[in-house]
Amino acid sequence: MFKNGNFWPYAITIFLIAMLFASYSTIKVAIDNPVQNSNIFLNNYHVTDKNINQILTSQIAFKSRYDLDYSNSSFDEKGFHLVLKVLEDGQKVQSSIEGIITRPETTEFDTKFEGGDVKFQYPKPGRWIVHIKATVGKISGYFSIEIDSREVGKIRLLDPFVSHKRLEKIKREEEERVKRLLGNE
Repeated sequence: MFKNGNFWPYAITIFLIAMLFASYSTIKVAIDNPVQNSNIFLNNYHVTDKNINQILTSQIAFKSRYDLDYSNSSFDEKGFHLVLKVLEDGQKVQSSIEGIITRPETTEFDTKFEGGDVKFQYPKPGRWIVHIKATVGKISGYFSIEIDSREVGKIRLLDPFVSHKRLEKIKREEEERVKRLLGNE
């Protein structure tokens, strides 16, 4: 079969067939698993990327003055009833609240809402994330509540702005800067 070491044409042919198969497999996997856009800031990623500095500054200013309270909310394996309010020094303040209820792997079940009273029944069990934007005046705060409807009592409040120690340090520095700016007004 391989007289006089003439196996290179076979090796090249096998290599090209393997490359075609690998290319086909890569494209098939990419088509079957499309990229899902994040709704964390209630905007598409182009708007978020363009305005991220203003979003983060607003977030820090919001968190230095206000708290998002959802202590009167109820959660179970069938759905939830969110009662959201913005507090300043423990007192409710006039605010605008909007958000979206989504699943992390798909946008198929996305449900938008406005206001602080939200009732939602899960169309299917699994992980659900509620992205919330609370606005008081000109500053906005962003929050995420993750709910695992497969088990009762698996609810976590996520902070989308802290992913590692470097961001924590930047956050503290920005909070101090915003407090100084707010104190000088």
